[in-house]
Amino acid sequence: MSSVVVTETSPKATTRFRNLAAAREAFSCVDPGVRRELSREAHGLLSKEPGSPQNKGPTWSPFVEASEAGHNEELAHRGITLLLHGAVDGVVASLMIASVGDAAGWPTMSTVRLQAAVLVCWGLFSACREAVETLTYAAYYKRERRREAWELDNFPEGEVEEMVQLYCKRGLAEHAARTVVSAMASSPDFFVDVMMLEELQMSPPPAISPVAAAVRVGAGNLLAGLPLLAVAALFMSDAPPAAPASASGALVHCSTGYMLLLALAAVALCYLGSLRANITHQERSKLAVQTAAIAVPCVLLARAAGSLWLHGAFSA
Repeated sequence: MSSVVVTETSPKATTRFRNLAAAREAFSCVDPGVRRELSREAHGLLSKEPGSPQNKGPTWSPFVEASEAGHNEELAHRGITLLLHGAVDGVVASLMIASVGDAAGWPTMSTVRLQAAVLVCWGLFSACREAVETLTYAAYYKRERRREAWELDNFPEGEVEEMVQLYCKRGLAEHAARTVVSAMASSPDFFVDVMMLEELQMSPPPAISPVAAAVRVGAGNLLAGLPLLAVAALFMSDAPPAAPASASGALVHCSTGYMLLLALAAVALCYLGSLRANITHQERSKLAVQTAAIAVPCVLLARAAGSLWLHGAFSA
């Protein structure tokens, strides 16, 4: 496994850059000795040629910078993350209506029409909500950053002392904390960024516009929910079996078409969970199962509501 990015800087010099992606892969290695060696290789500058950048600024590769934007990849890949979140919402929303309709014995087209209406409405709501959340957080972060910058300009001693006390509470010796904070305070913009993270626990807003965030969430809803809608229209029966004698019987009595829909939804949720695991570097099978499991209480409650509907619990 290669852990360095090699580029030709001149006919006589080769520059090697540290590779954060390879460092993450090294951490996943089972063998502790191999893990340590691969991590050292990924983080270290191995080149000793005259063109080596070891004393000439950043050593992260410009070719992998886009994929390494920070250590939090869900923020770095915010667009994909929002698409996945929207897709999970779309699957669960569509599945809930199908569960109600199947348990209640509604005609297929009535269930499908309600699925379509809920899917579109929920997708629009989720998109608008994400746009508002993106706008709100960006404005909040900007306002708090202006305030921190103003306080640093007007009372730098107080801001330095706050950070010193914060680091002391976290276990750093006071003289070391004061040395570190004083060094950071010599660069005001950098120090304000550090205070936003350390003091206010606020990360910079993701580099995605409110409109783009809304589009990704809404698209995720529709792209994941519409296939389930098609399956419901094609395979759920228009003539459900006779109503079970009790509400509990309707809860567990599922049509064949609905079982197919349930299986497809479970596969879709597992797949979406595994995709997210690629971003968060989690165990794929574990996150896949967890993502599918979040639909279980929704399905059970929806079927309970449908079975009660079937037996007249909601009639006037």
